[in-house]
Amino acid sequence: MQELFTLMSKKKLVFWGTGLGSLIISQHLAELGFYPSYYVDNSRSRQQNLFQSKMVYNSERLMDEDVTSILVLVLATDYVDIVKQLYLMGFRYTENIIDGFHVFEEALSFGLFIEEYGDFGLQCLLKNKPYQNKHNNQRCFIIGNGPSINEQNLFLIKNELKIAVNSFYLHPQLAQIQPEYWIITDMLYWKKPADLLEPLLNALINKRINTKLFLPLESFKILESRAQKGKVDYNYFKMNFYQLREKNENINDVNFAKLIPKLEKNVILSAIMLALYFGCNEIYLLGCDHTWWSYKRKQYEKEIIPHFYSPMKINKTLNNLYTYEEFIDNVNTYRKQCEIIKEYAKQNGKIIYNATNGGCLDVFPKVKYETLF
Repeated sequence: MQELFTLMSKKKLVFWGTGLGSLIISQHLAELGFYPSYYVDNSRSRQQNLFQSKMVYNSERLMDEDVTSILVLVLATDYVDIVKQLYLMGFRYTENIIDGFHVFEEALSFGLFIEEYGDFGLQCLLKNKPYQNKHNNQRCFIIGNGPSINEQNLFLIKNELKIAVNSFYLHPQLAQIQPEYWIITDMLYWKKPADLLEPLLNALINKRINTKLFLPLESFKILESRAQKGKVDYNYFKMNFYQLREKNENINDVNFAKLIPKLEKNVILSAIMLALYFGCNEIYLLGCDHTWWSYKRKQYEKEIIPHFYSPMKINKTLNNLYTYEEFIDNVNTYRKQCEIIKEYAKQNGKIIYNATNGGCLDVFPKVKYETLF
């Protein structure tokens, strides 16, 4: 980043884009002492107007510039099309074109988050700060909802640190196992609360489960309106859905007091990130069968994702949710996200094991559950 700032200090700056993202990054850079000479925008309605006290021009203005002495910071979502325009004018990516939304992604994401949730959202995330490294160097068991947990003796982890996910409240041994933490990410829980969220909350209350529930901030309006809200201990977190550039690269930080990485393909990924935030050094996955990873087209057309409990009315066959091609793309993306979190754990001296009995989740090293005790 310092190299970029040095380059920016030596060249004439032009910012391309005048939307909300540009506003946020412009304000961020102004705090660092960097200002554009002017803005460029393809929208005629924006041209010949002031934006952040600077004039907005069309792209032709750049043709009057010395290409070697100017740096264009692209602050717009149609980045590829803009770069094509710049290339025709003699600009080059490695020399005088910067993808501002990528380089200043953290500042942009945080700005968009504050724009949406304000101080309330920030205070919600800061409540997660005491949980950072709270269970440093402890091992943790993440309990998925796959059918294989019906074949495993969960009483063995009664005195272990546990994170349950989604519909584990349906397990007959819930009261005896008492998961210390719980996390949900499926938006159906707050879009259809009567079918999913309320049964979960009622089970936690009626069975006296002393757990800390972690929910996406998107659910706060629904949860705050529930009669059970004062009887369940819960915190909110926020995944970085503000990320405008899709990335298939390693992540740098998992911090539930900030925006967490956009690893959204399955709740297990969020549970792993939570365990890493807790400081756990060994993370064991249970009930992560993922047999659907191996589905061929014919099986896909008639199957639902299997769980340890009987299918709910709300469950639909996979082909009601995606085309087969979309399904395969989701599986491939999920696999890649598993590899990303595995690498992040390794870089931080942590390891994730798959202690599921059978299944198709082959990204993490397998261990036999019963040998852990």
